[in-house]
Amino acid sequence: MGDITLQKVTNKEDPKKNGLLIDYAKDAVPMPDLGFRFDQTPVDAQVTAVTTVVTNEQRALLTGSVDPTTALATYITDLKAAGLTTIITEVQKQYAAWKTASGK
Repeated sequence: MGDITLQKVTNKEDPKKNGLLIDYAKDAVPMPDLGFRFDQTPVDAQVTAVTTVVTNEQRALLTGSVDPTTALATYITDLKAAGLTTIITEVQKQYAAWKTASGK
């Protein structure tokens, strides 16, 4: 993540800009998952299979090249068959373990 307060203030900006940004951000809520890193090693095969489904089917669906009333259902079925649910379960398991270990 970059630090917006380190940027140079140009002559067309308020010289107090960085200080104002710091004040503005004081009530920001930190992301609860900041620091979590998913290790996909346990589900490498499923990630590869899901990536293949996305590569082969998503573009046609997003561009309207196919009828979404049928293609979307096929896409979801294919994602699940490729192991999407297994990936989601693994992410949730790792996240829960990380939360417990980090005290978040």
